[in-house]
Amino acid sequence: MQKRLFTLSIVLLLILLSILLITSPSSPVVAYSTHQAIPTDTPTPDANAILNQANAVATQAVDASAHADREANEIQSVINIINIIVVLFTAALAIIGVAGGIVGVRSFRDIEEKGNARLEKVSEIADEIENKKQEIDALQSTLAQESENTNRAISYLVLGNQLWEQRKRDQAIDLYIKARKLRQHDPQINYALGRAYTGVGRYEQAIEYLTLAVKEDTEFAQAHLQLGIATRSQADQTYEKTRDEEQRDEDYREVINHLKRATDLQPNYDDALGALGGTYRRLKKYQLSLKYYRQALNANPQSSYARGNVALLAWHEGDLDTAREAFKQTEEIATERINTHMSEELYWDFYDRAMARLALGQKETALKDYRTAIELTRTQRDFQSVLDGLQFLKEVEQQYPMDGLDEVIVLVRRGKEELETPPTASV
Repeated sequence: MQKRLFTLSIVLLLILLSILLITSPSSPVVAYSTHQAIPTDTPTPDANAILNQANAVATQAVDASAHADREANEIQSVINIINIIVVLFTAALAIIGVAGGIVGVRSFRDIEEKGNARLEKVSEIADEIENKKQEIDALQSTLAQESENTNRAISYLVLGNQLWEQRKRDQAIDLYIKARKLRQHDPQINYALGRAYTGVGRYEQAIEYLTLAVKEDTEFAQAHLQLGIATRSQADQTYEKTRDEEQRDEDYREVINHLKRATDLQPNYDDALGALGGTYRRLKKYQLSLKYYRQALNANPQSSYARGNVALLAWHEGDLDTAREAFKQTEEIATERINTHMSEELYWDFYDRAMARLALGQKETALKDYRTAIELTRTQRDFQSVLDGLQFLKEVEQQYPMDGLDEVIVLVRRGKEELETPPTASV
């Protein structure tokens, strides 16, 4: 009887040890990684790209959640197997203990001690796997929350963009702020908020959020451009009060650094090249200004803005033949852009054509274009940019007069003042 009990105990122990080895910590099931990177594309400024990003994030979240589900199920299966092993192994040790007591063999006690040690090891593995399962559960919860926050934030962004187009600026900014509360470190959201603050003349806040955008995405060329523009606008505003040219020039060096960073990231970025031309024009470095306007024109031959500014500089410097030819080309390009609705900011094409027509002696049609552009203009900064160009021509009015220039300046100033005045609520 004792011999049969001893033999049965040994057989059972060998079976359990074999099962334990099959499901040891080196098993691929236990060692399976639970971390998966979720890449996200660099966001872009337009609403379609924002929606594409939302769909991509949602898809990635679903995939990651499904992956986490599979891992959780696999881990639960391992935990179930280990629990069975622990029960059987405990029973086997009990049998071995009884057998050892009956037979009185020392080797049984050794087997029992080793078995207990192995059982403790199995328990440790089970605890580690349980902790891993909890990590996966937490990851799933985080993914679900991030996916929900992302979708809500992008909805706020899209609606904010629509309100901005309708010139409901304060409401748009409120939505951008709501979006940022959900995703504080999203460069696209910080960019949208910073750009909006630039548009309403709140340059300090604009610089704050645009700085965050380029910090979070160092290769975000549009954010570098907008940061340069916001910094330049703030420098111009300060200069109007202090007339401190040294400080303005120092601020402009920072502006130029941001704009050049944008062109480094996108060498044919005509908006950034044009902004560099405008910055050097303000610094009265007209040759450098002309260089960058021409580079912008080479990058985008259909840019009525770049060609119009080449004409503007030529007029200012007294090269009226070159200026008139460039203005004629500007009128043609701007007309084509207007007719085909090529630009998302159509008012700039009207401004470009209006300036060209004014210089070419077409005063009445120029005034009509200016009125249309003023109705479409959405920000104080844009009005100020137009006024800067008109004042640039005003500097040489005595040498190179332009009929209607004073009337246009009055129109644009009035439009800027009306935009600055909040609309009266209807009763």
